[in-house]
Amino acid sequence: MPMRVRVQRPRRPGPSPRYRDAWGSRGAGAAVLLGLALVIGAPTGTGARPAGIRVMGATSLVPFLIATASRWHVAHPTSPEVHVAAGGSLAGIYQLERGTVDAAASDIPPSAVLGRAAAGWGALVLGRLPVVLVVHPGVGVTRVSRQNLAGLLTGRVRSWQELGGAAENVVVVTRGLGSGSLWVMQHQVLGGTPLTDRAVVQWSNGAVLKTVAATPGAIGFVDSGFVRRSVVVLGLGGAMYQPRDPARWPLFATAGLYWRQRGTPALTAFVQFAARQPDRTRFGIVGEEATPHEERSPRARGAPVGRDGRPRGLDGWPDGLAGGGHS
Repeated sequence: MPMRVRVQRPRRPGPSPRYRDAWGSRGAGAAVLLGLALVIGAPTGTGARPAGIRVMGATSLVPFLIATASRWHVAHPTSPEVHVAAGGSLAGIYQLERGTVDAAASDIPPSAVLGRAAAGWGALVLGRLPVVLVVHPGVGVTRVSRQNLAGLLTGRVRSWQELGGAAENVVVVTRGLGSGSLWVMQHQVLGGTPLTDRAVVQWSNGAVLKTVAATPGAIGFVDSGFVRRSVVVLGLGGAMYQPRDPARWPLFATAGLYWRQRGTPALTAFVQFAARQPDRTRFGIVGEEATPHEERSPRARGAPVGRDGRPRGLDGWPDGLAGGGHS
């Protein structure tokens, strides 16, 4: 069935200080840079559909969501069309809280954005998004300890010579506010300590890679699916990232789809449809099988869906589940 794709720019959310303070990173910048909205339109030559399902969030999850939406349209030609907007995890959660979208795709725990438990939200855990360390090929280092990685990212280690590498100053390249990979570094490596305020901020995985590849002494971090031969992937302690066995890599964000529990039947059906997609690894999502569930308290682990198979409410979200593993 032919599909029509339109591109438009979403509204800038303008997060309040409480969203910025949740990150505590001077190097991340003070504003959210929204990406282009990728809106999948209705098939040409058809009549009007019911009101659409609006999904916004992490750019790392957009390819999976667009593919899922395309399949949804083919399998359910009379159901509401799905509009997928790439605005970043923070923007997606913020807009879901405001009620301007129906679902948020995020690799950051909602509680980290809202400053409280996301009461009344449903959650679908899609799996893990490995976040890998990339450096300029000339740094002369192929592996670092967690302690040395923290020193590099915070600015305590100023030259690669301190780690036995080249006589090059360390240049940290980071993602901006709202990035799941930044969240991973801050909470799985730095324990909440901010990155160096000299960090170069880039707003996409591709921009980080280009900057690291072109800048002597540079180190950055990207989702594993974006790695190219122009950079070197660092080992961390005793671990090396292996594309054939990505689940063994220790640094990862957890990909989640969130929605208000009192959503429409069509939204619930689309979430269940997304949970059944078998090829998430093709989009860099690895690990556990997707499961709609609820959280009864901030410390509870996932409870099963209801007897009717419909996802149930979310009363709180533990950082250890939605934010990936902890060091």
